[in-house]
Amino acid sequence: MDVQVQTRTVTVTPTIDTNAYSANDQVGGLQTLTAAAGRKDRGVTLQNVIILDKAAQSAEITIFFFDTEPTIASSNNATLNISDAEMLKCIGHVTVTADDYATTSANAIACAKPVSVCVGLRSSNSEGTLYAVAKTSGTPTYGSASDLVFT
Repeated sequence: MDVQVQTRTVTVTPTIDTNAYSANDQVGGLQTLTAAAGRKDRGVTLQNVIILDKAAQSAEITIFFFDTEPTIASSNNATLNISDAEMLKCIGHVTVTADDYATTSANAIACAKPVSVCVGLRSSNSEGTLYAVAKTSGTPTYGSASDLVFT
């Protein structure tokens, strides 16, 4: 049996709001993780999720992962709204809690691992692209539209 392991690192910076978020709000828009999974004939295991929080808000964030582009009914800084039909495309989620962050005087960073999202991709996903959308359970207020970086 030929087993090939390939590691990829994908980083996105969602455009976020500088007004206060409420619990259960969507954080940023739908993120496209281009070629994150390589090819469609390979499974995917997410090894970890890192969140750099340049505003040191350390808010709990859940990131939902999809193997097919979902239609999200909500928008940034509004209650996250994903229909039942669209959630069928969800392959898993990762929650980073406030306790997961290590802080400095200027920022905070969290690393959630291991991530238990291991799937084969749908045949329609020929590029191995994944999609992600984030939700906060906190009430962060960020100072810049680029204060969060997800890796």
